[in-house]
Amino acid sequence: MQPLLCTKVSSAATTHPVYIAKIPNTASVQYGLGSADFVYEELVEGGITRLGAFYYSTLPSKAGPIRSTRLTDIALAKPLNAQIVTSGGAPPTIQGVQAAGITLIGQGAPHVYRVNSGIYGVMADIRGMGADAHQPSATPKPLLPCGVFKGAGSATNISVTFSGSSTTRWSYAGGQYTMTNGIMAPGDVFHPNTIIVVKVDTTDAGYRDPAGNYVPRSEFRGTGKAIIFSGGKLLIATWHKSSDDSTPTFTDGKGRPVYINPGRTMLEMIPSGNDPQVPAGHVTY
Repeated sequence: MQPLLCTKVSSAATTHPVYIAKIPNTASVQYGLGSADFVYEELVEGGITRLGAFYYSTLPSKAGPIRSTRLTDIALAKPLNAQIVTSGGAPPTIQGVQAAGITLIGQGAPHVYRVNSGIYGVMADIRGMGADAHQPSATPKPLLPCGVFKGAGSATNISVTFSGSSTTRWSYAGGQYTMTNGIMAPGDVFHPNTIIVVKVDTTDAGYRDPAGNYVPRSEFRGTGKAIIFSGGKLLIATWHKSSDDSTPTFTDGKGRPVYINPGRTMLEMIPSGNDPQVPAGHVTY
C-alpha cells in the first residue's frame, strides 16, 4: 500500500524514503507541490503558515523555496521514518528533531542548492535525492486509515483560518479541491482529494524569531476535533494520535472508525486556542 495515497503498489520495497520539504506560504511562488502525495499546513511565527510537502510516489526535480524545520514536523515525520528537507532551523528545533531520530537534509547536502542569497533562495532536487538513496527497505505503513469515506451534507467552498492574517481557501470540483488563494507555480499545483482539518494545541517552541515574535509548536498528538472533507461532502469527527510515533485515527460522533479515501490529502492544523498567545483557528464551509 502506498503510505500516503492509500493505493496499491507493485512492489513492497522502495529505493528511497519519504521526503518532507518545508515550503513557505510567504514566497512569491512555490515549486514542486504538484508532485506531493500529502501536504500539511502549520501555524508559525507572526500568524503566518508553512507547508510540509510529502514526496514518495513522484519525486520532483525542483521543490521550494526550502525553509526551516519546526518541532511540529516530528509528529508527521516519525510514523513514516521520513527525512526532512530544510534550509536549517533554530538550535532548539534542530536539537529536538535530531533527538527524535529524524534525518535532516539541509544546505550543503547533495541536491539542496541556492539560486540566490535571499531567504527564499534555497531549492531542492528531490528526484536526485531519491536516485542517490538506494534504500532497500520496505514501504512504510500508511499514514492515514485507508478505506471508504462516508460523509454527508455538501461543502464545496472551504475557508480554513489559522490567524487574523492567514486563511487558506479551497473550492471543490471534479473530485478534487483547489486552493483558490495559493501561490503554487502554474501547472505545478497540489489538488487534494481529501482535506482534513484538525484542531491542535499549541505550545512555546522555546525561542523567538529574529523579529522577536513568539514561535508556536503545533502538537499533533493526543486527541481533538476534526472536520474531514472528501468528495464534496463532510464529516465532523475526533482525531486520535497517541504519540509522535503513532499514525492518526479518526472516529465519528458515535465512536465508529472513520476512513480516508485513496488519493492525495491535505492536513490543515489550526490552533485550538489553548495558548493565550495563539487565538483559536476556525473553519467555515
